[in-house]
Amino acid sequence: MNLSRNSTLVNTTSDDQESVAIALSSNVTYVVVGVVSIVVLLLALIPLTVDRKFMKKTILSQGKSHMLIFSF
Repeated sequence: MNLSRNSTLVNTTSDDQESVAIALSSNVTYVVVGVVSIVVLLLALIPLTVDRKFMKKTILSQGKSHMLIFSF
């Protein structure tokens, strides 16, 4: 099947190649946006899980008003 796909890609016109390139670039942008969003979510969740005890200590030392902001 790979050989037939390659032969059809060789025989396509420039318009078809442009549409294929546009489709591939749009898929790449979706993948990049997805990876970036996952990384941002992980970076947002790491401090909440790892440094929760440290954050509570610093928040309690700063006062109760800050504790209300960070109470989930």
